[in-house]
Parts: sequence; structure tokens; C-alpha cells
Amino acid sequence: MKFEQLHSSSSGNAYVVTAANGKRLLIECGVAWPLLQKALDYDLSGIEGCLLSHEHKDHSKAVKDVMKAGINVYSSRGTFEACGVLGDRRAVMVSEKMNYYIGTSRAGGFYVAPYNINHDALEPFMYIVGGDGEHLLFATDTPFIKQKFKVPFDIIAIECSYNEPYLRKRVDEGTIDKELAKRLLKSHMEESTCLSYLQNCCDLSKCHSIHLLHMSHDNINLDRIKKEFKAKLFIEVITVGDLATVISGTPIAGFISSLAVVDTTHLAVVCQDFTDSNKGNSFWGTIAGTTISFGSADVFNNALTKDPMACLISENKIAVAYQDDGDANNIGEAIIGDTPTGWSGGDIAGVS
Repeated sequence: MKFEQLHSSSSGNAYVVTAANGKRLLIECGVAWPLLQKALDYDLSGIEGCLLSHEHKDHSKAVKDVMKAGINVYSSRGTFEACGVLGDRRAVMVSEKMNYYIGTSRAGGFYVAPYNINHDALEPFMYIVGGDGEHLLFATDTPFIKQKFKVPFDIIAIECSYNEPYLRKRVDEGTIDKELAKRLLKSHMEESTCLSYLQNCCDLSKCHSIHLLHMSHDNINLDRIKKEFKAKLFIEVITVGDLATVISGTPIAGFISSLAVVDTTHLAVVCQDFTDSNKGNSFWGTIAGTTISFGSADVFNNALTKDPMACLISENKIAVAYQDDGDANNIGEAIIGDTPTGWSGGDIAGVS
């Protein structure tokens, strides 16, 4: 059994488990459907189902598209209710501590057991997944795990979101929104809690890999954590991968929803910028090797903005669609701008 991180951050989460016979199980679908399809190489064959931990958009954004594609989604009643899909024939409700088989045949499928976790969601779950005689623990978006399991896990995928001293330092410096920091402390797992759980509450005798999930890149040092965990646990530790280094310009401190590649050396990132009253901001980046330099923020919507998505129309034209929560009807809007000069003069169109 193999576990892969397709996307893992506060901007979107999606993972896939692959059995020896090629059958696959999605876990989370928190990115736009086109991005999820691309991450799966546009191949949906052999996907037996999708596990959903909770309703927050960075975990469930594409849930309706996944169902439309004919894939059953497994989660709690509360999660389906919050996602607005309760009653859909592809929404399969599961209950805590019950064992479920997910597969089109009894050969090569997956056994799944959900367990309750603590998070600011209606009815969130973590999961134990069994297949090929191996066991995977998947747990994210929770400040702690109360359960202690006797089963020896072969693979562990667990949240390691932030370093508390560093997070509090950023609050004092004013480089992170206080309310966001408060929410991280209350509802996400800190690195020392993660390490303690792995050391004291897990049977690691068979474990060959630990995947650290939902890492907040601005609030934790990925390289340090990877080395320290590996040295203390003597197990291969996998993070979200090597990140491009932002060497100049304005750091992007927002919920990054989308990026568009303009050419081989330029890109545009759009986000809900929580350092700027949650406005819709874009950042124009220049790529040089493994480094990216960003300019200052360029506002495309001067109000509360949700789920912005960018698309390159031509070499010098880019479009962004988003939900404008500054409008009384929370309407969807789209705007076209020039690359890289921005959005001034761009016409905004409402999307019904």
C-alpha cells in the first residue's frame, strides 16, 4: 500500500492511497476539480472511493465534482450536511469505530474505520485504512488525538501544522493575524504534540514511513522538522516536498487558492489575503531556478473574497473568478487583467 500527498496545506488537501493491484482510495478533495484531475493525471480509473474528514473547503472543495464523476464519498452525517450533499446517492454515511469495506470486489479493496477528532467542524473524522495486509493512520485538523491504538501502523499520515514558540513570536511581531494564530492553537496540531503522540501512543514496530501533513510553511521549518523527527523516530519522514524559496519581495500571507503560469519565468498567484482585510489580492512572481521573487500585492477585489481561481487566457491576459462576500448577495464575479500590469481598468462581470 502506498500513500501519496497530492496537495497538503491550508490552501487545499488531497491524498491518494494505492493498493498493490492498482486500486486507489482518495482521502480529501480540498482543491478545485481541475487541479485534482491534473494531480491524478486525468485518470479516474480504479478509484474505489473518497474519504472526507470534514467540511472545511480546504478538504471538501471538489466533493460535488467527485460525486458527479461517479465516485462514492464516505464521511459523517454532519460533514455531508455541512457540505450540502446529504441525501446524494454518492454520499455514504459512516459511523465511528465501525469497519467498512470500500471496493468493487472483495479482492484488493480497502477496509476503513472512522474515529472522532476535535476540530471546529460539525462531525470530523480521522481514519484507519487497511489494505494489502498493511494499516495506515490518517489524522489531520485536530489539536490532539485521544485514541491510543494497538494495531501496528505501516504508514502514518498525521498533521504537524506549526511550531508554537515561532507562531507566538510572529504574533508579537505582527506578521500573522492574531485571530488566525488563535485558531491554529485551538484546532490544529503543534509539532511537539505530534512528536509526542508518535513516540508514546503509536506502535511503530512495522512503520516504514511517516507523512507530516497540513504544514503551515510560514509557521514551521520543514527541513528542521524532517531531520529531527527522523533522528528521534528512526523512520523515514516525508513532508510536502521541496519548496521554492521566496528570496525577495512581499511574502504571501493569505489563503492561496490558485496560480497561473504566465510563461517559463513568470507566474501569478491569487489569494484571500488575511493580512489585508481578506481582500482579493494577486502577486506577480518571477522564477529563477528554484527561487521565486514576488512583487507587492495587487488588489483585484477590494472586499472580502473567497475561493479565487486564476486562469491564463493568452500571453498577456489573465482572468480571476471569485466569490465577492462584500456584495449583499455574495455573488460570483470575474475580472480580466493584463500580465503583469494588473487589474486597473478591468471590467468586473457578475456570474449568476
